[in-house]
Amino acid sequence: MEETRQSNRRKFVQLTGTTLAGAGVSGLAGCTGLGGDSQDGGNSGDEGGTQTIQVITDHSSPEIQETLRNAFDDWASTVDQDVEAEFLFRGFDEVVQTLQRSFETGDIPEVAFLNSEWAWRFGEQGRLADMSDRLQDQSIPEQYQVEVGDGSVFWPHDIGVMTMWHRGDVYDAAGIQPATTWDEQLSNMETLSSHLEGEQMDPVLTFANPNVGVTQYNYDAQMMMNGVSYLDPSDDAEEVDVVLDQEPNRERAIEVLNYLNRMYQFSPESTSYEWTDMVEVYMSELVSTTYYTGRPLTQAMRQEPDGLGANTRPAPYPQAPLTQEGEADYQTVMTVGGFFCPAESGNTELAKDFVSHYMTTDWYVESLLSVPLHNVPPDVSVMDKESFQSNDIVSQRPDVVEYYKEYADDGVLPIERTDPPLPYYFDLTMYTYIIPTMIAEGITGRKEPGQAVDDAAAELRNTLPEFQE
Repeated sequence: MEETRQSNRRKFVQLTGTTLAGAGVSGLAGCTGLGGDSQDGGNSGDEGGTQTIQVITDHSSPEIQETLRNAFDDWASTVDQDVEAEFLFRGFDEVVQTLQRSFETGDIPEVAFLNSEWAWRFGEQGRLADMSDRLQDQSIPEQYQVEVGDGSVFWPHDIGVMTMWHRGDVYDAAGIQPATTWDEQLSNMETLSSHLEGEQMDPVLTFANPNVGVTQYNYDAQMMMNGVSYLDPSDDAEEVDVVLDQEPNRERAIEVLNYLNRMYQFSPESTSYEWTDMVEVYMSELVSTTYYTGRPLTQAMRQEPDGLGANTRPAPYPQAPLTQEGEADYQTVMTVGGFFCPAESGNTELAKDFVSHYMTTDWYVESLLSVPLHNVPPDVSVMDKESFQSNDIVSQRPDVVEYYKEYADDGVLPIERTDPPLPYYFDLTMYTYIIPTMIAEGITGRKEPGQAVDDAAAELRNTLPEFQE
């Protein structure tokens, strides 16, 4: 894998205890009006009585939910006052909507768990407490931290490392190794196609649904590694130019779409697929290769540890031409989930104490291991802890741990896609489906690549003013 690395970008920032401007505003206490599965009766948190810490998260895993509850009870036993938790386990969209509504009503939770772009967005609005005093002794990789003004408003919990998961036994039987370039990848697909002729298994899943954001998420790495920019803001972000159809971006984007279109010839038809299909099609042994974070490996290790699990291997995305030529870094798009504490909630300092306890004890390791080798710690040294290494799945797959250590540096957060960051970047490009549609149309051949690029650029220009108001 070493030959695919172009640079090592890991830098650890030792944060100082500075104060976030505008974040120290006191607000309403309590925060019990949003509903949820209150653990201890939902006391109001009046001064001198029981203090309530409300935690809202999009965690759907029952294991992580139980870990959060147990960690809170453990922390509460050390606090010199009565504290109770109210946990709200919601879907991602509902967490976002609930938070936005809470800032309007003043009934604000103390702790939230979401992706880093939401921490940055709320932090830019002055809504979040500075967590620098809790983070200053932690080794937080610079690219996964969210700094606003002079402070840091986000404690990253896990990163999603997009990986080319492939059937090692099938690759070995076909006499190939994972590709490091596009040309090698296409050659591999030809070889696999011949090797699998007459069988139900296709060489690869090339995802091509225009109506879901994952289409962009899955292939933005190829766009970045081939030097494609969609938007170019001025130094103060007051002016934003759409540059997708300007050279060299247009030519480079067409090159990506042509490559993906050729890859699609070796894939099942996938224009209606969702996130889950990227795992299920692989688990059903209908494709030999899929692109995802660690969920396919975890499920395979749990269901068929000596078969599909043992033969599921990681490899990085192949390099785009610009990266191969040394003109761009090896990069991948990465999500980062973590904690932030709204500044206007009733018990901000206690909330930060709880998050600190959770993230600096083995409760954190336990939460990562609820789906082993799917949730990767931003500080990969955590994977060296005995409590992490003792997990059954982890102990069987030292190759995956080493892979993550090698490639966890290369993630680019959505907020880093432009310089300076644009708070609405993903809303404009992904959640309007402008870029996913462009990519899907190019992949499937529904439009010529040049036309798909030009149409997407025109849509971005038409839609951009709505996000600048």
